[in-house]
Amino acid sequence: NEGSQTFDFISKEAQLKGLRLPLMGQFQAQNAGLALAACLKFLGTWDERKIRKGLENVQWEGRLEIVANHPTVVLDCAHNVASVRNMTAELCKNITFTRCLVVLGLMKDKEVEKIIEILSQFGDLFFAVQVNPQRGETAEKLKGKLEKHNKPVQVSESVSSALQAAKNIAKPDDLVCITGSIFTVAEAKKYFQNEKNLSNPWNST
Repeated sequence: NEGSQTFDFISKEAQLKGLRLPLMGQFQAQNAGLALAACLKFLGTWDERKIRKGLENVQWEGRLEIVANHPTVVLDCAHNVASVRNMTAELCKNITFTRCLVVLGLMKDKEVEKIIEILSQFGDLFFAVQVNPQRGETAEKLKGKLEKHNKPVQVSESVSSALQAAKNIAKPDDLVCITGSIFTVAEAKKYFQNEKNLSNPWNST
């Protein structure tokens, strides 16, 4: 389901069906299964009720984190090729959307070209930003790399201005994805927290 999933765990120690995990992504179920296997291996005795409750209360900010609906707004701090590939695959599999707007800020020491190549097959419109001036790739360079893939790009001064620009054009059936770095996601979370404090949430969940 959007924002959550259920999975079965089967091992020599236990068979637990229909475990609910409030995280999206097959890799998150695999992570949870590994954590559960370790617990069962070393605890000796265990309480199924507590296991289920523990999994149901898991939180992982900034990783396929849905912060608003209509349009769906997702935060994901994917910053390397593998994580960006996972993110795009999971969003396409779990969320129905007509168009994808991507707010992108990347560190220049990452595989920028390869990351942009993956994102160019996923996003329809991009908002390029520079975060962490010492390490971040400039918005203009991101724009140039995205335009090589024939993607429309707007340069924004900050994540907050990019989000405001996206908000102005996003339709209810769009997906807005904020990604590329922990720094990008952190600035986005500040933006949404400020909106919440001002009692003007962006259709927040």
